[in-house]
Amino acid sequence: MTVKVHKPKYNLKEKLDSNNLQTGQAGRDTLKSENMRELFSNTGTSRKNILINGGFDVWQRATYFAATSGYFGPDQWFSAGAAAGFIAQRLASGGTEPFASKYYTRVQMASSNTNINQNIEHTGRYMADKYVTLSFWAKSDKPVNWKSKLISGTQTELASRDSYAGMEWTYNEITFPPFSYADWGNDVAKLYFGREFSEENARLDIAEVQLEIGSQATPFERLPIYETLLNCYRYCYVLTDDGSTTNFGIGTVEGTAIAAIGLGNFPVQMYSVPTVATNSGVSFYSPTTGSRGFSVTSNRSSTAQGALFLTITSAGASPGESCSLFNNGSGGKVTFEAKIV
Repeated sequence: MTVKVHKPKYNLKEKLDSNNLQTGQAGRDTLKSENMRELFSNTGTSRKNILINGGFDVWQRATYFAATSGYFGPDQWFSAGAAAGFIAQRLASGGTEPFASKYYTRVQMASSNTNINQNIEHTGRYMADKYVTLSFWAKSDKPVNWKSKLISGTQTELASRDSYAGMEWTYNEITFPPFSYADWGNDVAKLYFGREFSEENARLDIAEVQLEIGSQATPFERLPIYETLLNCYRYCYVLTDDGSTTNFGIGTVEGTAIAAIGLGNFPVQMYSVPTVATNSGVSFYSPTTGSRGFSVTSNRSSTAQGALFLTITSAGASPGESCSLFNNGSGGKVTFEAKIV
């Protein structure tokens, strides 16, 4: 005898929802996902750290900086109008810290208006309508309070939270509420750390800064160094002294005091057409002139490659001859900057 058992169909996902299970935000984000694409989008697992160089591994410009504004040592981080006395430097971890990163940043904070920031590209498109969590390690030579903020592309303050550093390494975790794409303003936003009130000078050490989609912090994402370098190269690319008479670029003399120099292809396409700066460690050379000084007449770079027109110090070069920019042994640098503004 055959026995047939009939059971009404039901949607397991709806059944779980109707039972009002106490799953927490991460569980609710998982349950409301209809497919793997939505799961990755809702939980942020397709990309963890939205920041670049949050581990302070890359310092192309310098490892020590003393000024009141501008991009300082660690790539992608900058200070905006800090008070006099602002100093930032790279320090190596000693192996006893509660984190695994090789380096951390030390900032000497003046009495007021001290800040470090990172501009973030393509923010609104993948952060819209999602919780975002900031996490980092911090330590100071005295108890210090400051603000952690998310600022939109139109420079509107979206959220501000208090942060803290004690005299031992302290882990900070801050969750920001969802904001719409319109709230974000455009595809560029800013993470801000700063003090905006009068307080005695203090030293802040900061490590492993992570901003990620989701309502809880996860372990710090550690990328291979080449990936972090390539991410940084989109916004800053520095040709540096390697301890020898490096040729930074080669070209052709166009006139007795004019030369065109190609500086090669960039490792990745830059964010915008970069500015170009050279320091005193870079000299011009041609067979006729030998080593000479120069000034940049025109920046002919694109987002894909570097190129310059130069004015050679003192005429005398032979048009048509080859020439180069080279490291003269004094720490030469050619810096391409495509900053997010």
